[in-house]
Amino acid sequence: RLVSALSSTAVFGPRTNRDFLIDALGRPAFADGKASTAFIGETYGERFEPAKTSDVMLAAAAVVQHACALGRADAAALNMSAELLDWSSAGRLETIVEYEVEGAARKLSIRPAGGWRYDVGAGGSPHVVAIKAMNGETVRLVVDDHMVEAVYRDDGRTIWLATATRSLELTNLASFIRPKKDSAGQGLLFAPMHGRLVDICVAEGAQVSKGDRLAVLEAMKMQHELTAGIDGRVKRIAATAGVQIAARDLILEIEPAPSRAGVSS
Repeated sequence: RLVSALSSTAVFGPRTNRDFLIDALGRPAFADGKASTAFIGETYGERFEPAKTSDVMLAAAAVVQHACALGRADAAALNMSAELLDWSSAGRLETIVEYEVEGAARKLSIRPAGGWRYDVGAGGSPHVVAIKAMNGETVRLVVDDHMVEAVYRDDGRTIWLATATRSLELTNLASFIRPKKDSAGQGLLFAPMHGRLVDICVAEGAQVSKGDRLAVLEAMKMQHELTAGIDGRVKRIAATAGVQIAARDLILEIEPAPSRAGVSS
């Protein structure tokens, strides 16, 4: 009966009760069979709050989502070796992932180290993540010499990742978004090709006009100026100047200026 009550409890907020059930089943009172009907209120109060998401879990999720993006690129490519997907002649690529975690934006950098190994920066100490097996539903990773096994699903923007002890749903605000033909008109500036992001010429919060220079990308021994497609305000800078970035990585986002239609002079 208690397990049934735990499963049906909706007051705790998560879309599923999986993390809550894992936590509850690990409590000594529950494991010893001493939990009463007051167990939920006495243990959790009004709301269950899962443990904070660790950098290890974020690094694992980011690498799995990156690998999924590479898989889609491989499927779309014609006669291209999969070994070239993470390769750049000018240096190591860096892909930026930005997740909203516990109400705060968290940026992670992913740099391929060869052989499906990645160096992941998550704000603190860097993590080394190696993909050992991945079949479209399950993945086995080694993160800093610790084995992590999980099931996952990725739709190109949001990844769902579940290990034996934790479930995550993370939406990548920065990259893994395949640009549409009208992305410039939507205020999204993507890297048009692999290259070195020489400079970002604006700051977050800056007002820009259509045609203003936003960034400089060095590719194919040439420097390419990337300009604003709309008027507006720089809402978010997702990339880092001075590093190699991959084609289709998001560099920055512009919030469109309010329409002046119907405004009298």
